[in-house]
Amino acid sequence: MNSRRILLENVSNMRDLGGYATKEGQVTQFGRFYRSNVPAMLSYEEVKYLKKLGIRTLIDLRTTSEVNRVPNQLSSDRFFDYFHLSVMDGDIDKLPESAEAIPASYLAMADNHKKMGEIFKILSLSNGATIFHCTAGKDRTGVIAALLLLLAGVGQDDILADYQVTHTYIRREIIEITKHHDTDLPWFIGRSEIEFLNGFLEMFFEKYKTIDNYMQIIGLSEGEILLLKNKLINQRSFDKQQFFFKITPPRPNFADDMTETEEKIMDDHFFYWKELYESGKVVALGPVFGKKGTFGIGLIECENLEEAEKLVGFDPSVVCGIQRSEVHPMRISMHR
Repeated sequence: MNSRRILLENVSNMRDLGGYATKEGQVTQFGRFYRSNVPAMLSYEEVKYLKKLGIRTLIDLRTTSEVNRVPNQLSSDRFFDYFHLSVMDGDIDKLPESAEAIPASYLAMADNHKKMGEIFKILSLSNGATIFHCTAGKDRTGVIAALLLLLAGVGQDDILADYQVTHTYIRREIIEITKHHDTDLPWFIGRSEIEFLNGFLEMFFEKYKTIDNYMQIIGLSEGEILLLKNKLINQRSFDKQQFFFKITPPRPNFADDMTETEEKIMDDHFFYWKELYESGKVVALGPVFGKKGTFGIGLIECENLEEAEKLVGFDPSVVCGIQRSEVHPMRISMHR
């Protein structure tokens, strides 16, 4: 049975983004994206459990000083792909001056287009399931989670509810921090009031109009946006992803006037793809007889774009420079 909250001894705020209804009548899928506070002090069995969940990618949203103080325990495990991408302005641990300033601080994170672009490209093309986290899993993590749920088409009430429950899960840690702090901390520390995120969403829509427009502004291609939406709501397993590729010969009549050397290379080309097909990497492959000449297209299934580009790049006809290749992420919306 799928569970939204992941119960760990010392990580109180790890949650799955699955199980939310969308406006299109779909449901966000479990096992794709997890929001969390910093994963630290995990037992051997807990690490093993996270691996069993299919988690392969980690995105750490904290500043360098935060990372140095409390490293992500999983970052040193070579099983995971770890990315450190702070969304704060510079590398300063700085609290908002007041509760009223929190929505604007969230918008400032969204306005960091370079970092946000990097983060969402990783989320769209990542291998396996992904954990994204900050320190408490509330503010920076909350902004990323809200944007993901917006992209999936989840209603605003559910997005606010997903944000609001954070304080329930981290309140014990906040109480302990307050006890041992020399000065009085602002009342809003650790709080996830609806007004904070709702204020951010109002400013976000006023500035960016739609979530798709925002994704384009931060640099995601149409294909990457579709891949991310597909990960969020498509029931198809995303342990592997699908990629379309095209191989273009050097001249329109290449199929008819190949030299003996070119014929030998094209034989190697055929057997190269035949072997990949038999290994399960190739979904479909074949020539297209276009008006301006014949070219090859295919659909392959592998873990990430880098692997797809390598598979196509190692085609003997591409290696020799006879044919040109291009590879694009593909979203399978319907299939037999």
